[in-house]
Order: sequence, then C-alpha cells, then structure tokens
Amino acid sequence: MKRGLAIAGVVFLCLVLVTVSVLLGDGGEDGGARGKKGEAVYVELARLGTLGRDVSATGRLRPRESVELSAEVLGKVEAILVEEGDRVVTDQVLLRIDQGTLRETLDSTEAQVRLDRIAIDAAQLRSASARVDLERVEALHGRGILSDAQLQAARLAYDQGDVEVRAARERLGQADARLRALRADLAKTEVRAPLDATVLQVMQEIGEGVAPGMGGASGTPLLQLGDLSEMRVEVAIEEAEVALLALGQQASVEVDALPEASFQAQVVEVAVQGRTGKRGVVVFDAELRLLDPAPELRSGMSARTDIHVKKVEDRIIIPLAALVSAEDKSDFTFVESDGKVTRTEVVAGLSNDTHVVIEEGLAAGDRVVTGPYRTLKDLKDGAAVRAELENQGSDDDDSAGTAKGT
Repeated sequence: MKRGLAIAGVVFLCLVLVTVSVLLGDGGEDGGARGKKGEAVYVELARLGTLGRDVSATGRLRPRESVELSAEVLGKVEAILVEEGDRVVTDQVLLRIDQGTLRETLDSTEAQVRLDRIAIDAAQLRSASARVDLERVEALHGRGILSDAQLQAARLAYDQGDVEVRAARERLGQADARLRALRADLAKTEVRAPLDATVLQVMQEIGEGVAPGMGGASGTPLLQLGDLSEMRVEVAIEEAEVALLALGQQASVEVDALPEASFQAQVVEVAVQGRTGKRGVVVFDAELRLLDPAPELRSGMSARTDIHVKKVEDRIIIPLAALVSAEDKSDFTFVESDGKVTRTEVVAGLSNDTHVVIEEGLAAGDRVVTGPYRTLKDLKDGAAVRAELENQGSDDDDSAGTAKGT
C-alpha cells in the first residue's frame, strides 16, 4: 500500500514538472524555445551596382539587301551556272533559258527589216520619178500643151509616191521596234546578277519550263541572291514594349545554329505602323544590324535578341524576391539585424526579372530577407529569425544583370 502511494506520488510530481515546463515554454516575448530560435530565413546584402533592362524578341536573319530573280521570257531552263553558296559579281551570268523559237523569230524579223529598207529605197525611186514627171507636165501645161486633167494626174502620182515612202518608213519603224524587243528578250534568256552577292537559293532545275509574269505578277522564280556582308535580324516587338526602343540601342544576339556564339547588334529600324501578330497581339517590326557577322551565318536562321533599352548605375540593388507590396501599393522589405527583422519602407525603381533598384530606404550592406516565400508573406515587424546569408559578393560588384523581356 505504501509502495503504491509512493509510485503515485512520483508520477504526480513528474506531471507537475512537465506542466511547469510547458507553461514556462509558452511564456516570454519570443514564444519560448521556438521564439528564441526564430523562423529560418534567407538574406542577401543590398549592394551598389548597375542594373539593366532588356526587351527580348525572336526573329530571323536576313541580308540587308536581297533580290529574287524571276523569269522574264517564256522557255525552258537550259543551263544553271552557279550553286547555292557561290559568291557572284554584278552582271555575272547565272542561268540561261533556252532561246527556242525566240532566235528564229529574231532572224525572221531582221530579214523583214532588211526588206523594209529595200522597200523604202524603191518607194523613194518611184517618188523621185513622179517628181520629174510632175515637173515636166507642169512645164508643158504652162505652155498650153497638156490639159488640166493631165496636170492633176501627175500631181496625184507624185503625192502617191510620197505616201508610199512614208508608209515604207513606218513599216521599217515597226519592224525595228519588234527587233529591239526581240533582242531585249533574247538578252533576258541570260539571267545576270544585279549586285555582288551570294547565291542563297536555286529554285529551278535544267529542263523546267518558266514563264514571265502577267498583269503585274512576278514570273517564275529562278534564283535568290543576298549580300551577306551585312546581316540583319528581323524581330516583332509587342506594343507594350515598342516605346522603349530607339535607334542606335545596343543588343546581343544568339543564333540557334551557333549556340556557343553571341553577336553584338544595333537597332537600325523600328516600324511606325503596327500589325496584328500571333494570338491577335499588335506588334511592330524592327530590324537590328549585326556588328560582327560570322561567315557561318545564313539567311533565314532563327535568332534570339536582347535589346538593351535602359540601364542605371551606382544604385542600391536588391533581389526582386525581397520586395513586398502592401495593400496600399506601397513597397517595403524586411531588413535583418542581430536575429530580428525590421519592416522598412522603400521606393523602388527600375526592375528586371531578378533584381530591383531601391531609390530610397536602404543602404549598401543592409541584409534584406529574400525568403522562403511562405515565411516572408507572414513575417512581422520585429520577429526573431535565424538568417542564412546567400550569394555573398563584393560590395563593388557593379552588375546585377539584365531582364529577359517578352
């Protein structure tokens, strides 16, 4: 009986001690053991540096100057004298079209021109003879030997001879015009390069029929040439970002076909008229000139561009994750010091995908809380925390990167 009472007393004493311990643990301004340890948070140092913003877009490479050569005469491809990738010079023959009946028609027209010239000579001789006859008849008529009817007939014969001369000259003019047109068409059977360029595409094969355009339409496409000495990137910029672009802005370009390379570029054209792009979004076409094109670049290659539209220097920069927006749309961040956080109102400036400039409220070296998000969203001013410093870097690091816009 006494042994049982002793055991019960020991158990009761243990319960009392546990209760006291719990009560003590719940007390204190930091909430006991958990409060003394605090929430685990990540912090980074606010630092003085440079922040840039980019407008990113995708597009394709193209030569600054390119041309598609089309057939201007009817015929068949007789010879192709170049291959894709060949360098050509102005006036070099690239392709020949079979002259076919064009040469026969030309020869026939040349013969007709010769006949028309002979016809002119004959008409002129008849006209000269008619003039002599007219002069003789006029003299005899003046002496009363020939009648008025005979004089009128002589004058009519002379006028008819003059008309025949003018008609023969008109026929010769028409034949000469046909001859010039045929010679021009014959010259078009030799397709020549209009500029120093590279052959980008050969669109026909030997033996294929080609035809000139009708009603303003282009003829059968034959070849495409481009001057690859200056390459450009064509991109489409969404209307929300086009106002940030300006001529002369620098950009970096990455080409899918050359993943290890990066090229510098410059904005040279921005359209003033928008158009409807994919998904119904209004876009503005822009062109960038590559400043250091490589020989491996080809027209039509896919490219990604980052246009450097804005940059600020010597500003306080913090990770974007550290910036919190209040319900009244003001911004603040939590600054950690000696295991406690202080809610600090700030004025935010330029931002990109990862960082933000703080115009007012922080100094270089302040330890701002960046996460975890589930902790940061419920964090209170003055709360105790266990801070883990991330991404330690020198205070004179002058770059916080640039945004990758849409």
